[in-house]
Amino acid sequence: MERPVEIKRAAICIGISLALGFVKIALDTQHLASQGIPIAAAFILPIIITAILLFFVYKTYQGRNWARITFLVLTVIGLLPYIPMLAEEFERAVFIGLLSATQLGLQIFALWLLFSSPGKHWFNPAHA
Repeated sequence: MERPVEIKRAAICIGISLALGFVKIALDTQHLASQGIPIAAAFILPIIITAILLFFVYKTYQGRNWARITFLVLTVIGLLPYIPMLAEEFERAVFIGLLSATQLGLQIFALWLLFSSPGKHWFNPAHA
């Protein structure tokens, strides 16, 4: 079965979301430094997280259902600290908050593409 365009769009949305994270960090270095976070450390953890997420995106793109489900679980777990952080970012710097909200929107849209028709029908035991 050919990969639906929704799967490709989901991968693009996640990639854009991850790239926005690095833009956000670059624009927010003054705040990070004021929190006592070394700038190098502020980039190292996101690089590690990005690598892990790209692995799951790649496996999802290959049709691995376990990767799609793992990405969903990680996103839901990540929402717990993300929502209060998002509110704080909007209070501190509206543009940074908008970037974060855009990231969240892109990831939720990507999950919708992965778990709704026709994208969800592409994942079957033959791809697992």
